[in-house]
Amino acid sequence: MAHEVAAPPTDQTAPSKSERRWFLAIAAVSVLLALAYGVIIPLGFGPDEPRHYLYIPLMLEQHQLPRVLPDGRELQGAIALHPPLYYAILSVFYFPLKALGGTWLAQRVFRLFSPAFGVVTLGLIWATCRRVFPERPGLALFIPAMMAVWPHFVMDHSVMNNDNGANLAGALFIYFLVSRPGGAWSARSALLGGLVLGIGALMKGQLLLCLTPVFIVVMAWDHGRDFLAQTKFWRNLVLALGTLIVVAGWWYARNFWLYGELNYVAPGYAGLPPGVSFIDALAAGYVWMLVHRTIVGIFLSIWAQVGWFPEAIAGSLYTVLGVLLAVAGAGWVCVAFRAARRKTQVTPRRARDLTAVMLPFLIIYLLIHYVVIFVHQGPYQGGRYAMFALAGFVTFLALG
Repeated sequence: MAHEVAAPPTDQTAPSKSERRWFLAIAAVSVLLALAYGVIIPLGFGPDEPRHYLYIPLMLEQHQLPRVLPDGRELQGAIALHPPLYYAILSVFYFPLKALGGTWLAQRVFRLFSPAFGVVTLGLIWATCRRVFPERPGLALFIPAMMAVWPHFVMDHSVMNNDNGANLAGALFIYFLVSRPGGAWSARSALLGGLVLGIGALMKGQLLLCLTPVFIVVMAWDHGRDFLAQTKFWRNLVLALGTLIVVAGWWYARNFWLYGELNYVAPGYAGLPPGVSFIDALAAGYVWMLVHRTIVGIFLSIWAQVGWFPEAIAGSLYTVLGVLLAVAGAGWVCVAFRAARRKTQVTPRRARDLTAVMLPFLIIYLLIHYVVIFVHQGPYQGGRYAMFALAGFVTFLALG
């Protein structure tokens, strides 16, 4: 007899007092770790931290958005790659903080906002997991607990950078999808979904590229197998994408006008040598070398920045993490075999929700490979670019 994995109930029950206490403990650990990281990492030495900070005075004092100048420098030293929403949120406090204690106080307090972004992100992940696994409250808590002590995630929420906003937007996105009731979307849901997509796209460029396909997949899933023939599906898709364009399109149109591309990337750093076609590079084994280098690089960097683990234990620690990853993969293979033999039945709703949670990580993982090969080699150790989708990777590990 097949064992059916229950779908989330229509009416979400409130968490128990015990669950709330556990989550408060998880949030407290996250904040304490982030504050400790903030003490250990000197002010201004987070990833590109000064460039992130200079974004705000450029907006408020110079009344300009950052851009790359013709000589390759960034205007006023402000990071030019990222949309403005994260910086706009912090800018509300810029002038009062500068009046009270100057630049140092503003930078320090902006750092202190980062753990708050982390707690809200973890809260959204917990709420998402409670809906995906309503019958397993321990698992629903375990996933944000793993994220709360994840070195790279903690680093994001200990310094000033727009990964804080991206992580929160990624969590908000999957919570929105998972919390929706089943069935065809309403116009209101489509508009709200487009707004959530727009928020993500104004936090960081890769969210536009990674979350939009997931959104379309889940919307199509909800409309059923004949979604392509449904006028309502196409109406909702147009409403959602139209809202996304209204909210965030201006930033990407500006980039295209300035640089001829939606997101500026310095030319000349693609993995493929100039003048070598993809087919030739594939035949020569060069593409496989880049893919192998990136697979290893992401594995090393997804947990923490490369070099963070002391050399004396790094080899053993990465071996343990590799075994953990292999065991999780084997677990998913077992689930697939059991489903094929009808010993386990995953309900359509459960499969849909797991797709919403895990697909963003798969897309950013593949996108990093694409960028390394065709655009810029820099992200080959780009685990930190996937933190907005960390919940998907942690879910893969926890369930596997």
